[in-house]
Amino acid sequence: MDEDGLYDEITDEVFTLTSDLKNEMAAGDELDISFEEKAFYDILKTLAHKYNFEYAEEKLLTLSKAVKCWWMTRQSTRIGFSGTTLKPS
Repeated sequence: MDEDGLYDEITDEVFTLTSDLKNEMAAGDELDISFEEKAFYDILKTLAHKYNFEYAEEKLLTLSKAVKCWWMTRQSTRIGFSGTTLKPS
């Protein structure tokens, strides 16, 4: 492959990745959940399917929102940040 072909391939891949990212970022819109909540929703749904566990769609959505809240609280605590106030070390 020549240099121009390599640049074309890289450019095509960047456009594909950008499009995929845009689609993924909007994936929760139809479920009325955020990008992070959609990530947790996908994990929970995959695990429920893997272990043949029935869980109502509305409960999956509620649980994914609760997991996001827990995760965000956990992350802000780990870095010493809570809301808009820094905690002393």
